[in-house]
Amino acid sequence: MMNGQEFRAWRQRLGLTQLEAASRLGVTQRAIAGWEGDTTPISRQTELAIWAVEQRIELERRLEQLESGRITTGEKRKRDGAWVDVDTTPESI
Repeated sequence: MMNGQEFRAWRQRLGLTQLEAASRLGVTQRAIAGWEGDTTPISRQTELAIWAVEQRIELERRLEQLESGRITTGEKRKRDGAWVDVDTTPESI
C-alpha cells in the first residue's frame, strides 16, 4: 500500500500542488495533507484513482507535445526512397 512519503513524491514528480492533486482526485486538500502526513491511510480505491490521474496527466502532456510538433507519432513513411517520420505538426494533422 502507498504511504504518505510515496504519495508526496508522486505528487511532486507530476508537478502538482496539494490543491491541484486534491482537485484531480476529487478530495479535499485536507485529505491530501492527511495522506502525506501518514495520519490517514491511502485506500486501494484511492491508489487506483492516483494511477488513473497519472495516466491522464501523461496523456495530456503527450497530446500537447504532439499538437505543438515537439514529438512524432513514430509512424514512418517512405519518401524519396527513404523512410522518414510522419509530419505531426498541427497543420498536417
